[in-house]
Amino acid sequence: MGDSNVDHIPLSLNESGEIIVGSTKFANQNGGTALIWINNDTLMPLADFIEAEGIDLTGWVLNRATDITPDGKFIVGGGQYNGINSGFIIERDIGNTCPPDLTGDGTLDFFDIQAFLAAFAVSDPIADFNNDTVFDFFDFAAYLAAFAAGCP
Repeated sequence: MGDSNVDHIPLSLNESGEIIVGSTKFANQNGGTALIWINNDTLMPLADFIEAEGIDLTGWVLNRATDITPDGKFIVGGGQYNGINSGFIIERDIGNTCPPDLTGDGTLDFFDIQAFLAAFAVSDPIADFNNDTVFDFFDFAAYLAAFAAGCP
């Protein structure tokens, strides 16, 4: 992508500024290629990045990434699917960005503590909060510290 006839066009960035999406246009070319910049130092075609994350893009040509959600989970843009112009929405699996939110509802509350206690009682790996494979007081302490710190 070091061609002097190429314009790199950033169009959107996530909340942390670590991921930027956009496109490239070659001089005298109609299509372009959707791009992603990671941590301001890695620039690559969005399709390569998404396929490396395990998402199947069979039939797709991604020409332009126009937006990314603040958390980086969704990327939208335009391209072609089986040769027909179409918009795309890509949902990335970015994992749980708030580990103490064990219910996954986006709110830290009593139900998360209850879920931790239930998981701890049966030695569910999700309750091994300090990742030492032992279920003990230190897991409680790590969970309570993460809970008290809140979610981003």
